[in-house]
Amino acid sequence: MSDAWSVDEDIEENRHNWSEKAQHRPPRDGASRSDAPKVIDLFCGPGGLSQGLEQAGFESVLGVDIHEPSIETFQRNHPHAHAILGDIREINKRADDDRDIFDVIDDERVDVDTLLGTVAEDALSGEELAVLTAGIPCQGFSIANRKQHDEDERNYLFEEFVRAVKILEPRFVLVENVSTMKAAKDGEFVEAVVECLQRLGYATDYRVLSAEEYGVPQKRKRLFFMGARNGHPLTWPKPTHADDPRTISEALSDLPAVDAGEQTERYDSEPLSAFAESMRETPAGADIEDGRLHNHEAPNHRQTTVDRVKNTEPGEPMYDRFRQRIRLHPDQPGPTIIAGGIRPQFQYGHPEQSRGLTVRERARIQSFPDHYVFEGGVVQGRVQTGMAVPPLLAQRLGEAIATNYRAKPFREKLLEWGEENRREFPWRTPDCSPYEVFVAQMLLQRALPENAEPVYRDFTDRYPDFGTLKGASEDELAEILRPLEPNDEYAKAFRKIASKLVFSGIPDSEEKLLDLPHVERYVANATLCFGFGRRRPVVDENVARLYARVFDLNVEDGHLDDEYLWDFAGSLLPEDDFERYSMALLDHAAEICTATSPDCDRCPVSDECDCYE
Repeated sequence: MSDAWSVDEDIEENRHNWSEKAQHRPPRDGASRSDAPKVIDLFCGPGGLSQGLEQAGFESVLGVDIHEPSIETFQRNHPHAHAILGDIREINKRADDDRDIFDVIDDERVDVDTLLGTVAEDALSGEELAVLTAGIPCQGFSIANRKQHDEDERNYLFEEFVRAVKILEPRFVLVENVSTMKAAKDGEFVEAVVECLQRLGYATDYRVLSAEEYGVPQKRKRLFFMGARNGHPLTWPKPTHADDPRTISEALSDLPAVDAGEQTERYDSEPLSAFAESMRETPAGADIEDGRLHNHEAPNHRQTTVDRVKNTEPGEPMYDRFRQRIRLHPDQPGPTIIAGGIRPQFQYGHPEQSRGLTVRERARIQSFPDHYVFEGGVVQGRVQTGMAVPPLLAQRLGEAIATNYRAKPFREKLLEWGEENRREFPWRTPDCSPYEVFVAQMLLQRALPENAEPVYRDFTDRYPDFGTLKGASEDELAEILRPLEPNDEYAKAFRKIASKLVFSGIPDSEEKLLDLPHVERYVANATLCFGFGRRRPVVDENVARLYARVFDLNVEDGHLDDEYLWDFAGSLLPEDDFERYSMALLDHAAEICTATSPDCDRCPVSDECDCYE
């Protein structure tokens, strides 16, 4: 008997995967001509990435997949989109093209005369492709796959995505896979994806994101790659529910109870949570009839299975051998919803009812809205909901990409404004030493530049280095610092700093700078940026306010301690002009985007500003 758990066994085939010649399926309702930026979704599955990006203001115009029920679902819910059903290895290149992927990248020619290129041209109708996405099949990487091994041929399907990038030249790319891809083949796959995208001209970054931190009621970690060309920065979304993840009860409590083998198409209660209410919202034009509830059919269990679920405590395993198959706990996020192979099995038990989950309940846990209909029946509905990217997580990624769109002109306009409106201070001269920059930034923590300048000149004239500063008394320092408050406290801080650094000089790392008395993150990074020429974000109260206004950042009240703010600020830094940009940012935030009376009429970035709108 063969061992299904052996990596030497062939991968299980899904009879619903298309094995014939690739097939183009035109839009069901005619192609849309909206002004929304356009998305093409490769390995689209049922369309979780597309749905989330559309919720963020994009429009999906083409989905590609080999799984026929997924294509049916994709077009049911995206009726204005084209679809291609077939193996991407056939639609993406000529039959005789056996070149190495790096040869494809380096070739100046572009093979647009492929089925993908032809359909994409029709779908885009002359418009630019904003985002090319791919939920690359993850079975070869996933720890949930008992046949996981590095040489699984599906591990190399990312090369077909790279070919598609070469053909379609999107402005942004977004790739999703399981988090264990980072470790596969000792990280070679991740390195290969990054290298390929960079050679195609894309700045590239990757991160593991946890779905429950973005409002999805499910513990699901996924690896995402994001790439941008033409100088666009790369920012990532800020978690919205890091400290208060949504629970299974919030996701499912309003759905009608059904016994094993039963189904219903009607709600029998009002939404019982904000999440449930959002899932019931029906956008204009959605394909839904009179509030009908779709895909809410319970598995047709045998009585032994019903009893097994009934006798299992919520949060506990239902089977000794398969301990990952638990009965869900109502007060916790759910575990990762998985596709479950092609057999008619269920993974999780309902927290209150003695049965497995309906496709609609699985869809809720994945954050698919209720108007999203899954084609192909219960088993294929399980497959689709398990392979999908949670739309709510995809929406947050889409919002970050939309921010990246606006961040490029923001950066360019700010640099241009800074050239014409640069404020001159003695600590901004090209020959300013790290020591002089550090002293200036310490003073600027408690004073406006105009007030700090005379103190700075007097201070650096008397104490041009740490050797002379160490010889100063606290009273002498306090006298020089008298115009600034609290001068006594700062005199003590400078004395301690001088004693510590007299033989070593200013540290050139953020960690060591932050160890010094009264040195906050702004001082540390400003010293590194302006004193050492390091590409580091410089964020004070004014800059934090500017970023929050322009990009509608959801930062904490004590925003200078908000890690996401610093991450965001670092993402917006230009590669080469980061010093000029940081100076322009500081000047604009202090002079134009003031706290009480921002001069929006003179603001060069008002067109990009959410606050101004």
